[in-house]
Amino acid sequence: MRLTLRTLLAYLDDQLEPAEIKRIGQKVAESDAAQELIARIRQVTRRRRLTTPTDGGAGERFDANTVAEYLDSELSAEQIADLEKICLESDVHLAEVSACHQILTLVLGEPALIPPTARRRMYDLVQGRKPKPARKPVPAATSPNGQPATTEPDADETLLLGLPLFRKAPWLRWAVPLAAVLLLAVLGGVLWRTLSNSGGGTRIAANGNPSDESPKDRDADRQKDKDKTGDKTKQPDQGSSKDKDNKQDKDKPKDPVKDKPKEPDKGTVTLPPPIDKPNDERKEAGRFVSTGAVLARQGKDAEWERVPVDSTVQSGEALVSLPGYRSELRLSSGVGLLLWGTLPEIPMPKKLPLRESAVTLHQAPRGVDADLTLQRGRIYLTNRKEKGPAIIRVRFWREEVWDVTLEEPETVAGLEFFSGYGPNMKFRSSGEEPVAVVVLFFVKGKGKVKLESDTFAMQALPGPALLFWNNKLKRQGPFADPAAAPFWNPDRSLPREHQVLVAAREELANQLAKPGRAVEVGLQESLQSNKSEHRILAIRCLGALDAVGALIDGLGDPMHPEVRVESAEALRIWIGRGKEQAGKLYDPKKRTGILTDKKFRADEAESVLELLDGLTEQDIRQRETYDALLAYLKHNRLEVRELAYEQLMSIFREEGSKINYNPAGTSEQISEGYEEWRKLVSKLLPKKSGS
Repeated sequence: MRLTLRTLLAYLDDQLEPAEIKRIGQKVAESDAAQELIARIRQVTRRRRLTTPTDGGAGERFDANTVAEYLDSELSAEQIADLEKICLESDVHLAEVSACHQILTLVLGEPALIPPTARRRMYDLVQGRKPKPARKPVPAATSPNGQPATTEPDADETLLLGLPLFRKAPWLRWAVPLAAVLLLAVLGGVLWRTLSNSGGGTRIAANGNPSDESPKDRDADRQKDKDKTGDKTKQPDQGSSKDKDNKQDKDKPKDPVKDKPKEPDKGTVTLPPPIDKPNDERKEAGRFVSTGAVLARQGKDAEWERVPVDSTVQSGEALVSLPGYRSELRLSSGVGLLLWGTLPEIPMPKKLPLRESAVTLHQAPRGVDADLTLQRGRIYLTNRKEKGPAIIRVRFWREEVWDVTLEEPETVAGLEFFSGYGPNMKFRSSGEEPVAVVVLFFVKGKGKVKLESDTFAMQALPGPALLFWNNKLKRQGPFADPAAAPFWNPDRSLPREHQVLVAAREELANQLAKPGRAVEVGLQESLQSNKSEHRILAIRCLGALDAVGALIDGLGDPMHPEVRVESAEALRIWIGRGKEQAGKLYDPKKRTGILTDKKFRADEAESVLELLDGLTEQDIRQRETYDALLAYLKHNRLEVRELAYEQLMSIFREEGSKINYNPAGTSEQISEGYEEWRKLVSKLLPKKSGS
């Protein structure tokens, strides 16, 4: 079965056999185009204020009849290809076909039940012939007691769910809701009294939080109140046997097993703690247990140092697992935290700005097992408690907060957070925030996630395992997506063709393990290696640690083109962290920034920003864009020539690979390469602009 649009719609609306669903799911997992189309279908069918296709006249390629025949599989192959092409080119038409398919699936799968009396009233709307005047009306049927018999009462009562009762007694329309409100109010009062005065369970303090006061403490408080008012019935007890037993118990040494405090029952009701600002007081939070991984933390002097294996980590300190390294933390509360650093060579559904994994741990408030801020990257959360749920508070982006509950021990959930500017977003001209995305996936077990005022039950596949959020369209899901399962396997590794990076990763870990060696110093030394894989990994790690000055230096490296390419990519990822990032690189109004510190002139710094901003579809169609890029090929700074060359290659990849142009070459080589590029652009531009 081919992955056509109609096949994907049937797959999404669960209209296929189980064997076909499995086969299609495997094909979707292997096809980036299919995954992008599925994501686009979900997006357009949920988009608000999306218009409808225009009502064309005769000969229109897309009309209601054509869509109906397409969904009924009655079009020819040429017509199917023509309609699917329209849908792939237009979100409006794609939403129309997808929504029609979804609605028909619901309607045909669950036909509406119509009460017999309602059906008869609908037919009575169209008047037939009037009876002849001489014709006598048929007498109404009567019941044995002489009353008129009702027609089909059981069917109507079943289908109308009791609505005929309201016709007989209209006052019930307001009486029943009023009675329900009063009943809820009474139940609420009883529940409040029970929680406030009950001798057992969780006691609610005045501030709305669960109180730690035990029943024994409350009994002591009541006894003190009695002593103050005077209890005349109380008689002195001269050494009763019960007091002697208590005294002997106090003198005995405590057994850590028998005297272990009882844990609350699983059915105990606790109120969720209020969301407050994170507590960054420095205290021990857990231990780092991964051998061979590189986890860096920023010390008081702002230098990055490597965290030794089996050492403690504290709340309030920034932790970064460098690209390609998996760093596991065992928190004191029984929560496992895996910082999953990745590399772009590991296959993903699409190209994502995921490299390092960066978090900051906080002191968890009462009722929460772990509190952390996910700065960027992917993490995995595991409930490693002996029993009971684990509640993890995850903060990200600006002030977004999710409470993730892992219901049972060994439940695993993964989260990833990244941000960046899309292909049609310009950070310089728009001044808007980049697209920030969070994805939550339950790998094993079940639980729930609370965001804002909503709580969603989730569980591993085949249940609703996936939840999307971004700062533009907000939440999507949760839903089941079998195609995503392979990409969330925490044990995924580099393919065979990239095994050189595995060796480079191990050698870098050994180099950074030298005592007293700052991480950035070790990475700078790795940049001097004679192996390209070492230099690539070093640049990616420097970008993970916000070493932007080193990235600017790498962009101007005259000896290693791969260092220049990786530096440009790392700078774009760094700028995508927020709308304030570009101003740190260079602020045109103040004429300050990292580029200024690196001795770039104002016009040179603005050229670097312009080229890092990327090209939109509109830019690619304009002649002025190519004139500017060609002029930049002869710029006096290598950094500008490199960025211009990369943008031209992104447009003319196949043709440009035949041109002998080196941004770091001699002036003669640059001039010759420039002439070849100019001829190529002049030859191909008309075709490009007319597309």
